[in-house]
Amino acid sequence: SPTSASRHATQRNTFIRWSNKHLKRRGLKIASLEDFQDGVVLCNLLEVVSGKSVQYNKTPKVTPHKLENCAVAIRFVEGEGVKLVNISGNDIYNCNEKLVLGLIWTLILRWQMRYHDGSAEQELLKWLNSKIGHQFPIKNFTSDWNDGRALCALNNSIYPGICPEALKMDPNTPLENATIGINVALEKLGIADLVQPDELIERDLDKLAMMTYISQFAALPTFAGQVTYMNAAPESSEGRTKVYSGKEQSIFVTFPSSFQGELRAKLRSPSGKDVPFEMKPVDSADIPPHLLPARHERTASMMAADSAVGRSHSYSQIQLDDATAQSSARRVSMDVSQLFTRAYEILLIPGELGMYEFHSSKTNETDLPLQNARFESMID
Repeated sequence: SPTSASRHATQRNTFIRWSNKHLKRRGLKIASLEDFQDGVVLCNLLEVVSGKSVQYNKTPKVTPHKLENCAVAIRFVEGEGVKLVNISGNDIYNCNEKLVLGLIWTLILRWQMRYHDGSAEQELLKWLNSKIGHQFPIKNFTSDWNDGRALCALNNSIYPGICPEALKMDPNTPLENATIGINVALEKLGIADLVQPDELIERDLDKLAMMTYISQFAALPTFAGQVTYMNAAPESSEGRTKVYSGKEQSIFVTFPSSFQGELRAKLRSPSGKDVPFEMKPVDSADIPPHLLPARHERTASMMAADSAVGRSHSYSQIQLDDATAQSSARRVSMDVSQLFTRAYEILLIPGELGMYEFHSSKTNETDLPLQNARFESMID
């Protein structure tokens, strides 16, 4: 039927856009699912989303090499504890569209939503209603989004003030509303426009496509303290954020182009114990824009005076879990986000309530302090 074909096209287009969102880190892009046939692009996608290495033939010349790459991809996914049903390397090589889309959905569940298939929809609905249920009760990923207003409300719940008129929007102008919501999410929150406005307003909107798009909002950091280094001078910043003890959180640490060397960091719990954490370099372009430093009002003369007395500047910004406030330690009279070319993401699981202390230094100079920060872990 026409509606079924439209829904299928939306799912296919969304999954291709999702793939390209990650493949751009490798300078790759697919135009259709057939571009997965030799297994090379698929293995690249798996490496990007999983953060692990996949051993495959990077220059397959003949069909057996391409089939083996596809089989390698299947074995890798299964090796990550993901159950695949009725798909083989042959299905990827032969571009069985239904099965390839099913494989991509499995990757989205595993590495973006981090849910098992049976719980993803209900968990995401629960999260959405905790954000906007008092304004727009959400019961599905289809008709509840068609007029665009719920999306605008979701934007505003994440970052108050960027889309404040959701309740006043005319439900009879769905395309206009959806366009505003998608553009604001892209420009202010860094949410990839995996679904387009004309697709969102379709009565037969594809559920999996919409879940893929909306789950990007849920994946935004809820404990994201941005700490930046300027002029190698120790500074401190403090922020309070509501987090759930035991849930993985992120802290982004960014550095300007003048930074040389690698980062050494420690995180101490409220009881003074060293906290284990994972730290990985990330592309600063992948950090949500609302977590980057804002423009700042200091005049050039004020900055010159600061420089004359040796005063340095540090910038910090905290995105609260309930998005009720943001704070900046200092502001500068230029768009300082353009200065940051290096960034790290620190992943940790707070095991205690109270104030955590973050300490960083450069590895190429003896314990030179870069930045100290304190973040309070609380139960909401």
